[in-house]
Amino acid sequence: MSIFVFSELLVEMSSDVIDTLHVHNQARIKAVGPKRPNLIWSESLASAAHSWAIHLADKNILKHSSGSGQGENLFRRIGKDGTTFSMAARAWVDEMPIYQGEVIPVGDFEAYGHYTQVIWPSTREVGMASAKSKRGWTYVVARYSPPGNYVNQTAWS
Repeated sequence: MSIFVFSELLVEMSSDVIDTLHVHNQARIKAVGPKRPNLIWSESLASAAHSWAIHLADKNILKHSSGSGQGENLFRRIGKDGTTFSMAARAWVDEMPIYQGEVIPVGDFEAYGHYTQVIWPSTREVGMASAKSKRGWTYVVARYSPPGNYVNQTAWS
């Protein structure tokens, strides 16, 4: 019965959400370390992401939120229509070769921190949203629960 319900839920999701979950979950499967559960989509996280994406687009800045208690990845792109959640997720997963298992934030954290949030072992849910600024930037925000990237911990254990 749960497989049937899960299938119904997937049918109601957009193809971009399904693709985004696939990108995240394939990265989690391939990651070094413990077996990670597949992420599931969270409408409440997507709603929180939407509020922050609108704020970023209004201010035309790329800046992490503070105090949400959620993990967060940000992405922005200018000038082209068709910026998708899965495009952002692929950009984050493409950081994989940079991360070598070091504890957070050793090394070039700004260059691999999106990837480590995607694969963080205890993270279970993701929600994403986007907003476009008047200057033509599309801002994509992903929120994760529980959050990852804890200082002095590694994404590989």
